[in-house]
Amino acid sequence: MPVHVTTDGTLLTGALRPDPEPGILTVHAPETFTPIGEVEVGRFPLTVASSPDGRHAYVSGNASSTITVIDLGTLRTVATLAPERTGISGAHGLAYIEAARN
Repeated sequence: MPVHVTTDGTLLTGALRPDPEPGILTVHAPETFTPIGEVEVGRFPLTVASSPDGRHAYVSGNASSTITVIDLGTLRTVATLAPERTGISGAHGLAYIEAARN
């Protein structure tokens, strides 16, 4: 089960469900870690990350080879990216890269 803490202390946990069910991202409140909501994500959530400002979560679904982008303020999916699968492993590693602004 992947676990990630955002810059404001929000705890994000991923959970597997039996195929073909999607995975679940559970969002927990800072300090108390009380669950405040869930969002469906790709199958076999393997990696969870967040933006530096803590506004968005990114969850890689290895079995579905998808990356779900979630607005943590509304707990809604903003986008689902589907990188091409190469070999037997799907999406599983995440890195946050922000372009410099001029």
